[in-house]
Amino acid sequence: MPRLILLSLCVLIANLVRADQVDDYINSQMQSLSVPGMALTVLKNGKEIKTAGYGVANLELDVPATRESVFELGAISSQFTAGGIVLLQEAGKLSFDDPISKFLPNTPSIWSGVTIRHCLTHTSGLKSYAYMDGFEFRYHLTQQDFIRLIAEYPLEFEPGSKFSYSPTDYTLLGHIIASASGQSYWSYLQAKIFRPLKMNSTYERNPLNIIPNRANGYVKLKTGGFENRDYDLTDMFAAANTATTVVDFAKWDNALNGKTLFSDENRKLFWSSSKLEGGANNNTGFMFRIGKFRGNTEHSLVGATGGFCSAYLRFPETGYTIFILVNDTDANMSITLAHGVANFYITSK
Repeated sequence: MPRLILLSLCVLIANLVRADQVDDYINSQMQSLSVPGMALTVLKNGKEIKTAGYGVANLELDVPATRESVFELGAISSQFTAGGIVLLQEAGKLSFDDPISKFLPNTPSIWSGVTIRHCLTHTSGLKSYAYMDGFEFRYHLTQQDFIRLIAEYPLEFEPGSKFSYSPTDYTLLGHIIASASGQSYWSYLQAKIFRPLKMNSTYERNPLNIIPNRANGYVKLKTGGFENRDYDLTDMFAAANTATTVVDFAKWDNALNGKTLFSDENRKLFWSSSKLEGGANNNTGFMFRIGKFRGNTEHSLVGATGGFCSAYLRFPETGYTIFILVNDTDANMSITLAHGVANFYITSK
């Protein structure tokens, strides 16, 4: 047998063994952590190594979770917003260092030093509206409503001086996309990202929308078991508004790896550390956190919203991507499961 064929066969067998081990690990963890359902994909240099669903997408109807189940992404949705801003920069419609007030009318004077780059890297100092009353879906806040409400709060720090995750940053970026493009936020993403990448199972998460294969979101009860999540959620708009499948999301990951959407220079901004005022390293690109796992460079992003959580890990030195979607709220659980899966593929340096 030629050596190349033998080597390919050995790699195939090793991947199959790992896949079985991952199934055993996920099933045991789901049982011990009491997880309703989840979906997983593992990619190697853009190629699918393992994709599967586990548990159930709907407890009441006993619908199994599959690779086609649509879960909400939580904060991982923000990557598409960052992508939209990058595409507008490449089209000459904006600069990363433009003040946000250039695109958003009636912003308060204390926001004058806040730039698009500050929002992209969560260094704006703008108050987070997470868990605050008045921002729920039922209010249908317009751009001006949202700005008026957030403007009541002072900046929490000087723009660029600290990192602090805030959905306010990406909600405002969504409004900037609409202003700079002349389209609605969702129409722009559909035209520039989702349709070109053939992400046909990616949707706005609005609970009123009919979404094929949509997974239900659940919250654990302290007494055991689950309850359906509250559907009058905080409207996270461009910060956490997307629902998708692991199969569709793999197409986005491939776009980050290649040249189908972004220039090389801008593509790297997703995972290039930014600098705080004074020169300290932020370890955050346009959404990705940059760190280490078993000695390997890791780009990570975690999301959580009512009833769902997710984790997205990229290991550029090895070519592996691991992406997990869960219909349970605990974000710490999703990153723990993702790292548990990574242990089967990422060797220590």
